[in-house]
Amino acid sequence: MDQATSADTEAVQIETTDTFELLFDISAQRLACSWGSHVIGLEHIFTALMVAEDRAVGAVFNNLFPSTSNKDKPLARVVAHVRSLSSVQEAIPLSTLSWTQEAAEIKERAKGIAQGWDCAVAGPEHVLVALVECAGGIPQQTMLHFGVTLERVRDVVRKYHQDDE
Repeated sequence: MDQATSADTEAVQIETTDTFELLFDISAQRLACSWGSHVIGLEHIFTALMVAEDRAVGAVFNNLFPSTSNKDKPLARVVAHVRSLSSVQEAIPLSTLSWTQEAAEIKERAKGIAQGWDCAVAGPEHVLVALVECAGGIPQQTMLHFGVTLERVRDVVRKYHQDDE
């Protein structure tokens, strides 16, 4: 099973990393608040993922968006593009937030991807694949804007896991 579908919303039984959980429990929520969004969407999870200090996802993003010089900040360009596609307003209180349906399902989709790839633990790199699989979502639009396909994301994440074993 390479891909979880929206029908696969029941809880997948697999361990997750601390970074995986923090993406959903804190990072995406705070980002949505700071952008003035009343809902937590795919773009908030995606941006939180890009700025997370996680070895696995850092290695994947460095492979997908290599720097051409010391001054080149490719992820900053990617984050700026995501923000340009999102409506950013004044900050709002955390208590007023809710999740979009797609964003609410990403956690289980990512766990399903990890399980389908026979990974012992779901990490933020699986969240990246789940985000880019969402057809028409801001993460997918952003990756395609920068010439990164879903197949490339999957290949880089799988290669990372093979190299890490």
